[in-house]
Amino acid sequence: MSSSTIFNSRTKSIGSWWSRSPRYDYEFTYDSSVVSEKHKATAITLFVVGTAMQPNNYSDLASNCATGQSMVFVAVDNNPNSMVKTSASQTAAAFNDIIANITARLGDIIASNPAIFVGGHSAGGCSAIAAMKVNGGELGFTPAGCLNADPLGKGRETVPNLRIDVPSFSIGFTIETCSVPPTQAGLAAYNITNTTDDNRVMMQVVNKFYPGKQITHCIFTNGGCTAACPAHAAGAWVRPLIGRFYFLFVNSIVKGDKTSKEEYEGAVEGEYKSVVNVFFGAETATV
Repeated sequence: MSSSTIFNSRTKSIGSWWSRSPRYDYEFTYDSSVVSEKHKATAITLFVVGTAMQPNNYSDLASNCATGQSMVFVAVDNNPNSMVKTSASQTAAAFNDIIANITARLGDIIASNPAIFVGGHSAGGCSAIAAMKVNGGELGFTPAGCLNADPLGKGRETVPNLRIDVPSFSIGFTIETCSVPPTQAGLAAYNITNTTDDNRVMMQVVNKFYPGKQITHCIFTNGGCTAACPAHAAGAWVRPLIGRFYFLFVNSIVKGDKTSKEEYEGAVEGEYKSVVNVFFGAETATV
């Protein structure tokens, strides 16, 4: 997505190999037609990149999620110069450091006490879930909500073995791609979410196998992860739709706007209605 109102900071680096402080890269994005020094953002999203990815690989998703929102979207690489993004402690350290320094770094565009959303893609997404206190993690705050872009864990920290005790928006698929089983990723993130209201929603993409047009686990990135898991242009519609869902989700928490399954289904347009399933509230997500 391109828009003259979308501001992207480009990648910034914190810490160094020899530093004891957290070491991470980040890139922030916001809609300058909504967020400014006069009208500061009331929310921030901290989103960890997936395996082998960098913050700038998510600029399209960040733009779509930030559009129209009083929010700053921050893509975070919790382990720069390494393919591995699985560490919950590294994610917690990066997130805690960003929030601790939010006034110094982003005080001109973010309110002093914003609603904080966390999440991520693939291994980074699972690390964000595992970083929460409910899972024994070291996150120093309770998030307002969680954005789960097909998170995937390994070992004891697999998504089905974790808990989410805050409202969540999860995205997943019906067919395994990039060696990611749907039941271990986005679908699991939705099902492990325990909320006391209807603030749990899943956008499930029916990613039937189409040679050259397959919608994959890496559709969240601008161009995919590798030749084996590309983000085909045919699936580019997924990222703007995530943005529309996220707009509803964030406002349901920050503004208290009550949402319904029908409202999320209404965000899906035309031909895509047949390839997107919505699970909501007390419903259990299935493949």
